[in-house]
Amino acid sequence: MNLAEMQEVDVVVVGGGPAGLMAALSAAKRGVRVVLFEQLDRPGIRLLATGGGRCNLTNTAEAAAFRARFGAKARFVSPALSAFGPAAVRHFMADLGVQTHAPDGIHVFPCSDSAADVRNALLSACSKRHISLRPNTPVSALRTQEGRNFGVETPGGTLAARAVVLAAGGKSYPRLGGGEGGYQLARQSGHTIIPPVPALVPLLCEENWPGTCAGLSLPDVLIRLPDSEGRSIEARGALLFTHRGLSGPAVLNLSGEIATRLATAERVPIEIRLQADRTPRNWEEEWTCARQEAGRRSALTVLAGQLPRSLASLLLQQTAIQPGTPIARLTRTETARLNHWLDRCPLTIRGTEGFERAMVTRGGVSVDDVNARTLESRLVTGLYFAGEVLDVDGPCGGYNLQWAFSSGRLAGLQAAKVLTR
Repeated sequence: MNLAEMQEVDVVVVGGGPAGLMAALSAAKRGVRVVLFEQLDRPGIRLLATGGGRCNLTNTAEAAAFRARFGAKARFVSPALSAFGPAAVRHFMADLGVQTHAPDGIHVFPCSDSAADVRNALLSACSKRHISLRPNTPVSALRTQEGRNFGVETPGGTLAARAVVLAAGGKSYPRLGGGEGGYQLARQSGHTIIPPVPALVPLLCEENWPGTCAGLSLPDVLIRLPDSEGRSIEARGALLFTHRGLSGPAVLNLSGEIATRLATAERVPIEIRLQADRTPRNWEEEWTCARQEAGRRSALTVLAGQLPRSLASLLLQQTAIQPGTPIARLTRTETARLNHWLDRCPLTIRGTEGFERAMVTRGGVSVDDVNARTLESRLVTGLYFAGEVLDVDGPCGGYNLQWAFSSGRLAGLQAAKVLTR
């Protein structure tokens, strides 16, 4: 079929996740004809897994602080987030009948704490906007000619479009549609793909002892990821020991960087300050006070007053300190060794739990190929990108879902503008 013989619509959206649904709604709001293709049997399925099923939509961070959490991509995400930030997402959801709240003052959820309510509201809005949803329909190719997009190819045929929004997601959660499809489409049209790795994913430890603490959590740790030049990337928050290694927000927020390093290294060392606010000097003061008040108490008893007893016992074992030793009889060398472990508990990461357990993907379509102000491709006119298919990922706490909504909205609005060119 030649281009002149194709069926034609105004905007095609590839991918029915949060970014794709928002792109379709935003384009349709401008009165254009929109078709959304989704490879799964229903759009919006990935939304059901967000926030542990509660759907952490966004958070209440101040705008500049919010953008800064995207690190090196903060400048790229700024136009989309500035145009449609956390407050706008909450107003948008309210207009769809989904009221939101921030029970801890930070993380924003639907008041029902149900991701299904968010998904259903978005699908209902698509119906009201007469958006044509095509489930079970993967897109196999983009049709481009002389640097301009002309449509998409599917198993059912070719559909011409004046603009295409590629919101096909990343590789995380393959059972919910994650895969290489979006990258393959972008690569076909000449875009650079930054190698994808799992992010916001639990880590696997070389050492065995963390597994003996499985289920134990620490509320506030500081994890350091040192580099060869003596600097380090840090993440602070809760830590959870698992049967195979580590999880929890502090771990997840560093996992993308660690996964990137694991792509070229077999092992990655990390250090953990087991209580984020306590330095070795603080610990030394703790032991001095303990010696003065009750020097006969055992090292285990004193340390177990500061950390879970099972972890305290393991730390004494790792530092070759007899747990029954009275605190007053600890040598200067033993105390220094213990303080060092409390401040820089060393662990070696040998892997991650993979894309099956990853909440997001790091890597994807290079942002150098995309205009941040419009999310249009710099290589193909009429092709836009939104969501996780781009090389953009944020930390836990609503950042990635906010990016999906913000980028979807910007891409959808800009795609609809092609009708006025």
